Amino acid sequence: MKDEKEGIRLIKEVAKYDDERALSLLARCYEIGYGVEMNADQSIDYLERSMI
Repeated sequence: MKDEKEGIRLIKEVAKYDDERALSLLARCYEIGYGVEMNADQSIDYLERSMI
């Protein structure tokens, strides 16, 4: 669990710079609830940002 939380923290840090891969990974994590609470709205938001 700790590793998942640290991984999410690091991915979020990279996503701040609009990194397409990090945004896509976050979208998937929120979609399936990996390391974060499932949140469809958040997943869609990250997915849309990754396509810009």
